[in-house]
Amino acid sequence: MKRLVSGVSILFLALTYAAAALQPASTAITVDCSKGQSLNQTLAKLNPETPYTVSVNGTCTEWVQVIGFHNLVLKALPGATLVQPSTGGGSLFNATLYIESSQSVQVEGFSVQGNSGALANIGIGHGSTDIRLRSLNVQGGNAGGIIIFENSQVSIAYVHVQDVGFQSVGIYDSSDVHVEHCLFENTTSDGWHQAISVGASHVTMYATTIRNMQQAIGGGANSIIDLVVYNTYYAASGNTDAVIDI
Repeated sequence: MKRLVSGVSILFLALTYAAAALQPASTAITVDCSKGQSLNQTLAKLNPETPYTVSVNGTCTEWVQVIGFHNLVLKALPGATLVQPSTGGGSLFNATLYIESSQSVQVEGFSVQGNSGALANIGIGHGSTDIRLRSLNVQGGNAGGIIIFENSQVSIAYVHVQDVGFQSVGIYDSSDVHVEHCLFENTTSDGWHQAISVGASHVTMYATTIRNMQQAIGGGANSIIDLVVYNTYYAASGNTDAVIDI
């Protein structure tokens, strides 16, 4: 019996390693908006079930939609910027970068520039999971920096959100968000500003500074706000405090 169990275990491990080896590698693509190429049009032509790493150069003034993707990396080359167009946002929810019904998507290194319209800089919804926002600089606009909704799961790390209207980050509809090593700030004297707005959702945060806001964190009914150090994505080191600087 022991020999049989050992044989089955070895076979299982062999099949596991073989399956891992058969996982397709990520396909590399470069989009150069400075040469008139479109990030959104490129994404629309890809198979969302295939892993891709899309590197982006230049300033892309367009609505970028990531819908139904699995295992996608959007990587900014130095200076790459997503700019919200002044028209064409449509009549439904939209954002400069809108991620919907997607899993395992990482967005890293971009500047995201809003405008005076009523649409957010980044929107993540419709049950998207394992969405990672990394080293972003989100500025401008009136409709919010990052809006997360409809049972979505997002990690936000090393992100700077500045002067984006009412809220830097909005978390709604049973969503779960982890925030670390971020700066949310307002440098204007207009209106009323809130760094993190939570509605029937959960946020865990540490090593983050909130600066010059009328309200740092607002939690509605059935919301949970945890100030807890975690090491899921990065080793916890240095100052881990959540700081409110008014």
